[in-house]
Amino acid sequence: MKRCYINLQGEILSLNNYEMADRFYEDFALIKRSEGFNHIDQNFREFPRYYKWLTRYFHGFSAFESYDGEKGFLDTSHNSIIIFQFEGFSRFSADGVAAFSRNGLYGLINTNGQIVLEPKYARIDPFSEGLAVVQMEDFKHGFLNTNGDVAIAPAWDLALPFSNGVATVTQNNKFGGINTSGITIIEPIYSNLGLCYEDRISFAKGRKQGFLNTKGDIVIPPQFDEVDYFNQGLAPVKVKKKWGFLKSNGDIFIEPEFDVATRFVNGFSRIVYKGQLGLISTEGKTYFFPKYLNIDYPYKGIISAIKE
Repeated sequence: MKRCYINLQGEILSLNNYEMADRFYEDFALIKRSEGFNHIDQNFREFPRYYKWLTRYFHGFSAFESYDGEKGFLDTSHNSIIIFQFEGFSRFSADGVAAFSRNGLYGLINTNGQIVLEPKYARIDPFSEGLAVVQMEDFKHGFLNTNGDVAIAPAWDLALPFSNGVATVTQNNKFGGINTSGITIIEPIYSNLGLCYEDRISFAKGRKQGFLNTKGDIVIPPQFDEVDYFNQGLAPVKVKKKWGFLKSNGDIFIEPEFDVATRFVNGFSRIVYKGQLGLISTEGKTYFFPKYLNIDYPYKGIISAIKE
């Protein structure tokens, strides 16, 4: 198997002995060679230095560990470096704050490398919309603000990140939703709730799934075997083992005919149709890649792929 980058026509753009070739994200892609991890730009140029590990860029910063044991964050030039020792994984959010772990406890750091909150919590998730899920020692979940203060009291058994002003929470194995003030806007009565995307929240009733709006009203009744999130006005839905696409008003955009269909990212969904790997655009145009074992989402016309 050969990892490479191709275009929408399946033509190889870069085939360069990659051991790993991630999709492009924030204008760069994470790659791995025998020398270690690095990033490439959209002209497939690499930076001079390789690392023991790197992450994708998240809001302009990539976490790293060097071969001499240093950890921290790189900017997109690989020149500006924050040296900061932490355990495990860390990433910055759009709010300019990252959760980090030391000695099994989590704190917060800003993009200047300053500690905002000394490690004290059992877990802190990445920030979203100015708030981060925090887990207490008693396993209850609430939310912190970017100053490290508790903004929403830890009253929930589980909590998911905020998305479009709504966070999914659970209580006694039932799912509901709260707003950024911590007020319950969807009562915890559902067996499952997804994240809120484009004013639509997937929910389950019995074995069927549908969508609520941010007020908790049922806008698309539960009629599907499985659903994914809305993005760019469309959501994949599964009926009788086949996937199609749904508009946010509940109308079918493409009838279920695919073996696999994923949510739209950068204007495309990944599909499998009659055993063939492909992509479908938000306009319904399909592209198939019979020579490849795997393809990822395109980014400005560049696709990470695995060739036979």
